[in-house]
Amino acid sequence: MDGLAPLFQRIDVKPNGSILLGNFVNADGFAKKQVRVVTHAHLDHLGGLQKSHSYQGMILMTPETFVYASNLYNFKATKSKVKNMRYGNPIKIWSEKITFLKADHILGSVQVLVENEKGLRVLYSGDFKNPGWGTEIVEDVDILIVDATYGCPHMIRDYKDRQEEILVDVVERAMKYSEKVVIFSYYGKSEEVILILRRWGFDQPVIMERRHYNTLKELERLGYNFGEILPSDHPDTKRLDEGIFLVHLNRLNRRKEQLRKDTSNIILSGWFFEPYRRVAENAWEVGFSDHADFEDTIFYIIQNKPGLVITDASRSGKCAEALARYLKFRYGIKAVARPSQLSMLL
Repeated sequence: MDGLAPLFQRIDVKPNGSILLGNFVNADGFAKKQVRVVTHAHLDHLGGLQKSHSYQGMILMTPETFVYASNLYNFKATKSKVKNMRYGNPIKIWSEKITFLKADHILGSVQVLVENEKGLRVLYSGDFKNPGWGTEIVEDVDILIVDATYGCPHMIRDYKDRQEEILVDVVERAMKYSEKVVIFSYYGKSEEVILILRRWGFDQPVIMERRHYNTLKELERLGYNFGEILPSDHPDTKRLDEGIFLVHLNRLNRRKEQLRKDTSNIILSGWFFEPYRRVAENAWEVGFSDHADFEDTIFYIIQNKPGLVITDASRSGKCAEALARYLKFRYGIKAVARPSQLSMLL
């Protein structure tokens, strides 16, 4: 660890979740850098965003992320501060080149590659799944900062290649109980579910709260097609005989909304490691995640051939520590979990 202390002044994971990627660039949290990157629009990656807008010179994000942040999280921005970037189109900030690469997580998610004038290549994965086909592999990076949400070795989904088909099967089962189906999910995952169901031929109207609806209508202007969607305050929703209702999972977790007896209910959980289970006569829990499991996280790391791996302990804690240990003792890869006073270079 002592030998890495100078490095951690420029490239590190901070306790507030900010990822330092070089002299001028950070991601997913506030830092006193000139440029902030937002990898995607989930709250644990949006921390301090308004503060970044006030103090940092530029904020980089995809158009999809800007739509989410503005509509769902009330991010207020001036055009001069925010630059919408696309995959594979680098931007040069003084001596550092920043490139967005595809990450399969929610709409608009990115990995961030920062290269300096000395050729140092630093890659930050952000949140991702499906490495090698949904999430791009870079190869031969000097430093890889990686999400460790499922960095504990027992966190494996044997059914992950069938996750989409399993969801469709559960929705079909639910519709046999009631043609009105409520799906409890998080923002981002909800949109993925709509697109999956449309691909599988489900043409029922999808109903959601007004601000969620407004967000999807803006996303449609970027080229996405969600089929027939309606806001929950639209008068036609009360007369529907069938439909798929999207409700934010927090409403169920906080008991603001109970499982309805007159509908079928599907709960999407990233922390349930089985395909699905029936939790009531009219309710199912489905193991559905937008993060790579342990096996895919290892595959992603090995394929990128990093010289040093930093696992993100600001969001994953013990699993970041476990992942760093595993990389060292199983593969001989230099790895450290940051931030943590308990961490040591293994």
